[in-house]
Amino acid sequence: MAKDRGGAKYVFAAAMSDKTAQPTLALKGLTGETTIEVIGEGRTLKAVDGRFVDRFEGYDFHLYKTRYAGRPRPLPHHEPAAAGSR
Repeated sequence: MAKDRGGAKYVFAAAMSDKTAQPTLALKGLTGETTIEVIGEGRTLKAVDGRFVDRFEGYDFHLYKTRYAGRPRPLPHHEPAAAGSR
């Protein structure tokens, strides 16, 4: 889950398994090198073009924060369908 607030993107990521994993996470709208803060853990990660890797123990979770170096690319917006239309 990701939320944008005040020029920063906040991300909550959780392991849905009891096994250790090192997934690649991807954030849309980030280009180049970006510093990712791991909130409450006193560490940072480096993202390249919005992609970064972190380690998760079984059922672990991490909270991340990054500031946009520029304006992020907007995500596609879909208008809800009108009632009765498909």
